[in-house]
Amino acid sequence: MHGSFSGMVALLVLFTAGSPARADETSKKVLAILKQAEQIELISVDPYLRIDAKQPDSFHGWKLLGQTTIKDAEQRKKLLTAYEEGVTIKVAGVAKCFEPRHGIRVVHDGKTIDLVICFSCIRVLVYSGEEQQGSFQIEESPRAVFDQLLKDAKVRLPPPPGVLEFEEPKP
Repeated sequence: MHGSFSGMVALLVLFTAGSPARADETSKKVLAILKQAEQIELISVDPYLRIDAKQPDSFHGWKLLGQTTIKDAEQRKKLLTAYEEGVTIKVAGVAKCFEPRHGIRVVHDGKTIDLVICFSCIRVLVYSGEEQQGSFQIEESPRAVFDQLLKDAKVRLPPPPGVLEFEEPKP
């Protein structure tokens, strides 16, 4: 599996967001990496607060609100199923905004892939290290599952689109 993961990371570099076909291929490669992952973290970010990407509370330039490692097999299945459904539904166009509220960090074979996700804008940015490797579309449907997993882990949720107040986790 060492070679297959490294190969998938290399393919992410080739399949950048230059065309719909390449973006679709990128989403398929990311899904394969997610299914093989040794560790998956679900991340909550502030869509309105950009900070220096080198700060420890930054997730690729967005203020980190919290994160949880998805360890439970049932939670992992929910996350992967919701994600897969979101990337397999074809949506028309991409919004010009990018106000991400979610992220996923995938670790496998010593490599890390980060996904910065904006369901409102129906776009996912793919990072390997600090470099953006591509992007693809995602439908809004996984948001409810992601929010519930974050709530269950007592992670602070970002405000919904159009709202500036945050929802604090319940003790």
